Amino acid sequence: MYNMSKKFQKLILQYAYLELEQEEIDEACNSVETEMREYMKKNYPEQFKNLWKENTKTPDEQNNPESIPEESEAPEEETRQPIPKNKDLKKLYRKIAEKTHPDKVGSNQYVTIFSDSAAAYATNDLAKLMQIAGGINIEIIELSPESIKLVENNIKEIAEAIYHKKQTTAWAWSQSTTGEEKDRIVKNILSSQGISL
Repeated sequence: MYNMSKKFQKLILQYAYLELEQEEIDEACNSVETEMREYMKKNYPEQFKNLWKENTKTPDEQNNPESIPEESEAPEEETRQPIPKNKDLKKLYRKIAEKTHPDKVGSNQYVTIFSDSAAAYATNDLAKLMQIAGGINIEIIELSPESIKLVENNIKEIAEAIYHKKQTTAWAWSQSTTGEEKDRIVKNILSSQGISL
């Protein structure tokens, strides 16, 4: 991490930790969907049928021209002003692109890194760009106070995403260890959908 301040090093490490936690939570939540459905289908077959009947459309309903909004009904796209990019974000992205862009290096060896850095640049994720830069030995200079604020905001956003994911039914299911806990989760799902037991 070259000659960065301790505060900045801590921010980057905090971001890296939260990013790993988010990946772990996403994997846990994504892996339980089938298990939840099977449990519900086995233990609450009638309610399961009602739940999935209400939440799915038949192929005829999907292809029904009446369900497609007319051109005049379509929501108008908002014209957004592009958010000006942070100077340090731009500089770092350019350094990464110089080292990883397929046209610059003459191969697709770093195409994933280049894609990840482009996505981070597009979303103003300076913390992610810092992490990528450190992984490919790009020296990271001391950043402006504005850039430190941006990294702090990146950390706040990922922490909020983790918090919201931990409020989901999938997360509760992945953490449940007993049949009673799983049963309570299914009952909450059904009652939130207005399906009686």
